[in-house]
Amino acid sequence: MRFVLAVALLAFLTGCAPGRPAPRQPSMPSVTTAPHQNGTPDPGSDTNEEDAGPAASTTVTPQAVQAAVAFVAAWARPGLDQPAWLAGVSQHATPEYTAVLATVDPANVDAHRIVADAVPRTATPDAADVDVPTDAGAIRVVLVLRDGRWLVADVRPAQESS
Repeated sequence: MRFVLAVALLAFLTGCAPGRPAPRQPSMPSVTTAPHQNGTPDPGSDTNEEDAGPAASTTVTPQAVQAAVAFVAAWARPGLDQPAWLAGVSQHATPEYTAVLATVDPANVDAHRIVADAVPRTATPDAADVDVPTDAGAIRVVLVLRDGRWLVADVRPAQESS
């Protein structure tokens, strides 16, 4: 399923355009998330449990946000050749997701830069979802904590907020 989502994201963000300025590094906020008092999900949240990401139960750490931003900054470089691009993104990704990224032609990535601060969404002690706005739309970055390091396990278009 994650492979299908990754392919869907890549299809969503395909295109070829000339290079643009390097992405800016937004600030790294930390927020605490909590479910609504009545237990209902936030409006616009994903109701498919498999795709919903981690349950909101803890604070998204600045390190998780920083890892998401670093990944998107490396990912949004469609002007690089595939080996250089893969070397950049793979240092921020799990080995499993790196295998998926190895099939990507970076020329098909529409995003060229980060355009606003990352938005922490949900977290558990060992997983986090962070939305990173790009010039091609916001990206939901799904991270996992492995051996004390936040790594990207998946990316997909972020849900639109209502």
